[in-house]
Amino acid sequence: MEFFESVLEFNHFTKAEFTDNYDSQEQLFTDLITFFDSIVPDNAQVTLEFAKNKDLEIFHVIIDSSKSYNWNVELNSKKCDSLCEKLGWRNGELEIINSKLTAIDCISINNGNKYTIGYKRDGMGIYYYNIHPADLTEAEIANCSGCISIFHRKNIVLEYGSGATGSLCFPERFR
Repeated sequence: MEFFESVLEFNHFTKAEFTDNYDSQEQLFTDLITFFDSIVPDNAQVTLEFAKNKDLEIFHVIIDSSKSYNWNVELNSKKCDSLCEKLGWRNGELEIINSKLTAIDCISINNGNKYTIGYKRDGMGIYYYNIHPADLTEAEIANCSGCISIFHRKNIVLEYGSGATGSLCFPERFR
């Protein structure tokens, strides 16, 4: 039930608040990514989303071809311990990640070809910062349509994930 309570929270913020959050704390975003890179094995992809009570709403782990998708994982549970063990994590890594996310007013992180850091949920949707490892090319920038993705600058793309309901595009206030 807690997942739906947080998912159905509505956060109406402006595009300026969204971009200023990144721009004013860029070094903290870099620090989070550097830390995450240092603890996630090279052959793994991890998605974490923290609930307000600091448990994990999402804890997905992909290692090589083994996939484990997990929702509503309590921090002090056998399930959480098992997932952390697969990653070679000790007890403190999740607390450090949560602390670093909280410091930048964010709730989630995912590694892959780019980092996707979740800013806030708005109903069933979520707003993300996609942080690419290099500056985007002109062709990549052109693919940022303004519907689900908006080019911010250099290697940063803003994204809106609509969730199960609602518009697939950013709300009008962002365009």
